[in-house]
Amino acid sequence: MITADAVIAWLKPVAIMLMLAALLLFAIGLVRSNDMVRGVITAAAGDLPRAAIALRDLERTVLAVVAELPSAERTVPDEPDITRIRLDHLRELTAAIDGTGMGAIVRSLPEGGLVLDALRTALRRIDETADTGEAVRELRPIAARLATVLPRIEERTAEARMAARVELRTLQTMSMLSATGVVASVAGLALLSVIMQLRLRASRGRLRDAIEAMSDGFLHIDRNGRVTVANERLRSHLPRAMAAIHRGQPVGLLAAGLAANAADPETMRRRLLHVLNGNPDPGNTLLPVLDVRLADERWLRLRVRVGRDGGRAVTIADVTDLITAEHVRHRQALVFKHLTDGVVLADADGRIIDVSPAAEQLYGVSAAAIEGQPIGLLLRPSDAHQMTRALLDELSGCETAGRAFPIAHPDPDGSFSPTGRDGEATFVALRETSAGFSGVIALIRDVSEIHRVHKLKAAFIAAAAHELRTPTTALVGALRLANHGLGGDVPPRLAALLDMASRNADRLTSVINGLVDVERLESGSFTLARQPVKLVDLLATIAARANDLPHIGLTVSGPADQAGSEEATMVMMDPERLAQALLGVVDQVAGPQPRVGSRTAVRLAWGLNDHRVRMSVEEQSDTAATATEAMPRLSQSRSAPPRRPGDIGFGLAVTRAVVERHGGLIWWETTDAGSRFRIDLPLYQTG
Repeated sequence: MITADAVIAWLKPVAIMLMLAALLLFAIGLVRSNDMVRGVITAAAGDLPRAAIALRDLERTVLAVVAELPSAERTVPDEPDITRIRLDHLRELTAAIDGTGMGAIVRSLPEGGLVLDALRTALRRIDETADTGEAVRELRPIAARLATVLPRIEERTAEARMAARVELRTLQTMSMLSATGVVASVAGLALLSVIMQLRLRASRGRLRDAIEAMSDGFLHIDRNGRVTVANERLRSHLPRAMAAIHRGQPVGLLAAGLAANAADPETMRRRLLHVLNGNPDPGNTLLPVLDVRLADERWLRLRVRVGRDGGRAVTIADVTDLITAEHVRHRQALVFKHLTDGVVLADADGRIIDVSPAAEQLYGVSAAAIEGQPIGLLLRPSDAHQMTRALLDELSGCETAGRAFPIAHPDPDGSFSPTGRDGEATFVALRETSAGFSGVIALIRDVSEIHRVHKLKAAFIAAAAHELRTPTTALVGALRLANHGLGGDVPPRLAALLDMASRNADRLTSVINGLVDVERLESGSFTLARQPVKLVDLLATIAARANDLPHIGLTVSGPADQAGSEEATMVMMDPERLAQALLGVVDQVAGPQPRVGSRTAVRLAWGLNDHRVRMSVEEQSDTAATATEAMPRLSQSRSAPPRRPGDIGFGLAVTRAVVERHGGLIWWETTDAGSRFRIDLPLYQTG
């Protein structure tokens, strides 16, 4: 079998012989070209003397015609014949000069072209008139011009002879240099061959270093299926149970070792042998990537490239982290695909780049139809760009934004028609600079059914409250009249029962009012009329209303070092709503009346801290904490407030909503001395 090294060793002398033959042909061609150039230079230099001789002859003939000189061979009566002979000679000379290279030389001289053209014109007129006197008149100015042209052509002839000598010497020098260049070329090619050999060795060394520096394992398999190169990284990627890979080892041992340590040995062995020994498709040098799952839960990835000589370059990489990340992304894609709420992803410019199947179903449109469109299209198709700009401006200063909107369905003509369904969207700003991405994610939900249920519930609550309030009002009125003796004297035992019935009737009225207030909170019709109010007025209102209740004994106290400060303390509030809310807290703390004629002592303590009013409401006792204690952290554990029998929490829900809409906080906490409510309200800042 002929190897690549043997082919190179055979081709090297052939290449050298071809190179020498090419240089020999070059030298022969150079000598021949020198001879040809020398002949051209000599011929070019000889045109000028001939042109000068022809012009002198032309001048003599013209002067002879102009001066009408007699011929030495003829007598005077034959003089016209001599002139015609001279004119014929002029025609021959003019044709000889203008029809050869001498004409170009003469025309290149100043006035040379004018002389030739004037001479041709004069001869033509002489032929037409056949008058000797006319010939003399026509040729006289030409003779004057020839007298100026001849010195110039003689100067040009002298210069041309000198230039020809210089060019011939230069040609001789260049021939010597060319011969020297041929010798230098042979020496340079020989030196280049040596340099190429050295570079080839250096390249092989760098290739070995690069293979060893690879982060992946690498091995080369020749066409006979034996390992020729294997780096150290390969050994670190292979299972520890495998023997070391060495040069000359059959690749079948590598496949068997990997298969033995794989999670599915038999299947993996067949796939490994197919990749490492199989024949690729014609024209395909890259074989399919093979991922091998080992028994120790690691993943190895094999990439095989087939060389022109049938050998194979194999890289083996540990892709455990990559496979794990791919599985995580696949799970996330499944979650994205099966979410019941629609998810739409947009880039930093608000252009839609991804749409979940739920969002496609919600709008009844394919993802391809709205990708690249502004995300405001989901909210208001008629003004999508303006909605997108407003949304991006809002998200530039916060993390999330919410929108409620009617869902519109796209029509075939590109417009959108309402569907009669309502949607709610939550937009979240994505600013993952480390991942090189920023944009917006929209979570969209169809709330049409929720709105329908809310409307039914609101209608039911309104109807139930109306139906309950009418008999309850009559019942409360009747009981109050009976308690005041309008129906006659009431025995003590019956008075106690009527008093109990009155309290429970009042509680029933409170429950109905709380039911209506909760419905107003959920529907958004619960409003506040806020205004700056003195804290002392709010506390006085709460104390007066609490003292009207038969089962509450309320005490309002403040810190000693801030006595009188409530007069100057202002709170931005709806006084009626806030007073009702705080009175509900006092009533919750007091609980039901333990017995007829008794009152539960309740303390409302307040203090100022960092531009806020801090209040606590608790049942009064000797061990109760004062309001001047440090307020607890909002993150501490809080227990749910105790409920009295029959209390369903309507009053507390309304109370919490009122306090929070005033910018405050309310919570219930348990202490060593018992339990209490905490209320935190912001002070009104003037200026």
